Amino acid sequence: MKWFNNPKSLEELKKEYKKLAMKHHPDVSGGNESDMKEINAEYDMLFTKLKNVHQNASGETYTTKEETQERPEEFRDIINALIKLAGIKIE
Repeated sequence: MKWFNNPKSLEELKKEYKKLAMKHHPDVSGGNESDMKEINAEYDMLFTKLKNVHQNASGETYTTKEETQERPEEFRDIINALIKLAGIKIE
């Protein structure tokens, strides 16, 4: 993986994606489209792998029996919308 640091759960993947998007999104100063395309492709691939692997409050990972209905683009769309909001600091 070029962009992600071997996330072990869907929550870790989303956390890493948010950090990467905040740094490399074309609408953020210093970001560019080609890096973001690579990040999105890796995110989609890892999402498919980790979509049913979650992390509890103790940090332990577990696999759900029912497959998630969430799609990878749903979280990406949320982050992209937040990035475009002027005057808002995202923590």
